[in-house]
Amino acid sequence: MIFTQIFIIVHIKLLLEWNYKSYFIIVGFGLSLFFYFFFCFIVNSFIVPFPITIITEDQTVYWIYNFMYTKAPFWFYIILATVISLIPDIILKIIENIAQMNIVQKLRQDEVERNKKGEKMKQTEDKDTESKKVRVFYVPPSINRVFDTKVKIVDDDTSDEKKKLVSPLSHKNG
Repeated sequence: MIFTQIFIIVHIKLLLEWNYKSYFIIVGFGLSLFFYFFFCFIVNSFIVPFPITIITEDQTVYWIYNFMYTKAPFWFYIILATVISLIPDIILKIIENIAQMNIVQKLRQDEVERNKKGEKMKQTEDKDTESKKVRVFYVPPSINRVFDTKVKIVDDDTSDEKKKLVSPLSHKNG
């Protein structure tokens, strides 16, 4: 009876602690309980042969489990003891979930506040820079450009006072 109680409690505690519950875990849990009771019925349905009775000093469990499993007080004790032993774990799990939900809610509120501040800053920046928008184009240096950005000072032979800023491309062409 104690082994049955321990087996059931351990399995339910494992089921409570698993974070990811899938079909296979729940089916495995049910099959484990089923085969435990099935194995108990099978083992207790046969009389132990002579060589083993020397070790057990003629103590046998023949039909004891089968008799206990048919009585209502046995099942009442199993259910009552299981519920009483699992109450602290269930309460602890509920408290952990509430604490975790509070943390998640605080993080969500912080994120919403950050998004609101970001939207406000973006709106004020848009108002300030509507008239000051400047388009900037980037041309990678590997691309041949039509206009060369280098400016060269060239002396004109006709007058020394005048200096022209001429692009090297225009100098080559002219």
